Amino acid sequence: MCVELRHIRYFLAVAEELNFTRAAARLRIAQPGLSQQIRRLERELGVDLFHRSHHAVQLTEAGRVFAQHARQVLDETDRATRAAQDTARGLLSRLSIGFHPDGTREMLTELLVSYRTRHPRVDTVLHELRSAEQVDALIDGRIHVGLAMGRHEEPRLRFVPVRHRRLVVAMPANHRLAGRRSLRLRELAGERWIHPFGGSSALLTACAAAGFEPLIAMCATGPDSRLAFVASGVGLALVGEWVMDRPARHVVFRPLDGPEATVDLVAAWRVDRPSPVVDGFLDVARSMIRPCGA
Repeated sequence: MCVELRHIRYFLAVAEELNFTRAAARLRIAQPGLSQQIRRLERELGVDLFHRSHHAVQLTEAGRVFAQHARQVLDETDRATRAAQDTARGLLSRLSIGFHPDGTREMLTELLVSYRTRHPRVDTVLHELRSAEQVDALIDGRIHVGLAMGRHEEPRLRFVPVRHRRLVVAMPANHRLAGRRSLRLRELAGERWIHPFGGSSALLTACAAAGFEPLIAMCATGPDSRLAFVASGVGLALVGEWVMDRPARHVVFRPLDGPEATVDLVAAWRVDRPSPVVDGFLDVARSMIRPCGA
């Protein structure tokens, strides 16, 4: 069966006018050609859609049923066409965003306010995912863009820094170096560390830049858990400066000196799936880039 949209439009025009001459004038085609197209449609369907006489044209019962569904087909086609056109212009669509639970919330709020002002017809859906989870979700197509901690070695993804943030060391208040105003990471080479479970490699990257491999005492989910284990003396934690605002008894934070003491908050996306909606989000993200500490 080969029923084209133009056949459906021709049929509905005749069904509404119940007159081939008026329907042809409305469609701006010749009346004999319209009659031929309706006959072709009836042959494709294997049913008569109209009762024809010299004085009147009436829908058959099959024609009335077909008209109901045909209108739905055209309405849905028109909606799909408008949605595709609006999406191509970045005016209407859905954008799924992954965000890291640590350190990106403030940035995400600011970014979304700006983005929704520029693109009010885009529906944004948020997914709280750690950085490694965002990489998998981007590759699988479950999210369109991610806000992650640090870059990852994945050739299918592109990363652009949005914020550069300082790292600090969380240590027990009675630690031998707790009285120092700042530290160099190399001074902590012999310490035991608490690493984020399934988290980014900021600790490993920073320690490698400082010339040593950290001794991982345990892994913990979330900054609150890591701070609790720091307070109990299990080890130290490398955290973002934004964690210093959290209440943490028996824990002190000491800033780090040196170029390794920063982490990039990045926007990530698939390079092989161009989208004007994603491009619009990235334009807003790039406009928010700030230097370290800002």
